[in-house]
Amino acid sequence: MALLRQTLDRELIRHCEEAADRFYQKTKSQRPEVIQQSLPTGQKYVPTASSFTLEAVFEPEDCRRILRAMATSPARHVIERALAGPPMCDLDQAWVRRQYAPGRYPPLHAPHAWHQDGALHHDFKAEASTVPDENGLLPMLTCWLPLVPCGDDAPGLEFVAVPIDNLLPPNALPDQSLRATHASEKFWKPSMQPGDVLLFRSGVIHRTHVTPAMQSDRTSIELRFVAANEVPPRLGRDRFVPLA
Repeated sequence: MALLRQTLDRELIRHCEEAADRFYQKTKSQRPEVIQQSLPTGQKYVPTASSFTLEAVFEPEDCRRILRAMATSPARHVIERALAGPPMCDLDQAWVRRQYAPGRYPPLHAPHAWHQDGALHHDFKAEASTVPDENGLLPMLTCWLPLVPCGDDAPGLEFVAVPIDNLLPPNALPDQSLRATHASEKFWKPSMQPGDVLLFRSGVIHRTHVTPAMQSDRTSIELRFVAANEVPPRLGRDRFVPLA
């Protein structure tokens, strides 16, 4: 994992936060099926996570600005080193997410439980055994951009800060199991500000960090990168753009 402080232009982040807030206000109180039908073809809405694909929320030029900002920031070198090659962004796995303060959850919404991003599209039900093949973990890097301050008064992220290079079965991810397996100092809940960039590999275990005392909502952008020469078959139908 790498947390790069104040890496992106604050004006761009402020613009994105305002555009996202207008979008969430526009869709507020609408039924999930109505929201999905209102989106452009190919764009997605996940009501359980209050998440929309990037291109559903932002204009095409704003999407390009976000990727240009990443391409010209120090985060680019971290991404290239992690993937050992030129990176591409998966547009179909690029998201705008909102996590609400307790008491303001829309219908169906819930914080993310412990998971690994590299489990994306993995069919656990088809596993022949209870332990997934170690090759089931996608070779992918997640880039997480907070648009507002988070981790203190607004929901952030919590990590199990240990290197994990294999895909874990769901029965290994309950909170009680993880805390019995890992020392308390390995659980990390960073406080972040707009302009920060958080990068982590696909095996890192993480979840939404939220407490009853939090009063503010959090909006963030999530980008996924893969190496140009190593697009996983599970993502083969997705649309990719080079980070250039």
